Amino acid sequence: MNIRKWIGLAIMIGGTILGFLSQYLPWHKYHNIYSLGGYDYQVIVYLQTSLIAALLMPLTYLPLIGAFLGLFGCLLCLFPFGLRYGRLLGKISGIILLIGYISFPLFYYMIGLMFSIFGIQFVESFFPNMIGGWLSLISFIIVFIGSIVVPKSEIVEDVEKKGTQKVKAKSKKIKPEDVKMVKCISCGAMIKETDQFCPECGAFQ
Repeated sequence: MNIRKWIGLAIMIGGTILGFLSQYLPWHKYHNIYSLGGYDYQVIVYLQTSLIAALLMPLTYLPLIGAFLGLFGCLLCLFPFGLRYGRLLGKISGIILLIGYISFPLFYYMIGLMFSIFGIQFVESFFPNMIGGWLSLISFIIVFIGSIVVPKSEIVEDVEKKGTQKVKAKSKKIKPEDVKMVKCISCGAMIKETDQFCPECGAFQ
């Protein structure tokens, strides 16, 4: 049993679960001081209800896409032939989760620049400060570590056992010095126990 494989797989599964959760949890909270009533109130931004969702839809699903790829990578890691591809998908999954995290503040910064051209003030900093954003970043780290821990290949135990059995069988072959010497039943000459004919008189033994 390859312990390293199962430890890496468990880490990757944990990271993909966090990636799934990050998609549906709040990403940012800020105070809105430009409300109509002139009072201050808190606004909680989810990934699907933010401006990203309205203007650039695919970005809102990056954590979910990354988590699905990570899960598929975990399934591949269950098979010896799929370890290499599972590791690769794990790394790709982590990178997508990281891009999902980075794209959130970057996109809002770009919107802020566009609004500033028309003299409209926008939210200055929109870095994720709630659990959804944190989980997206943490899941990237965990999935990436898990993909490194998973080994590149796996030695099948049956093949290993067969190899050791062959080595043992070869070592058990009879050596020349171990052969006993006996007398020929016809002429009495000393011959090897394994000889079928006497080399002296040619008699069958």
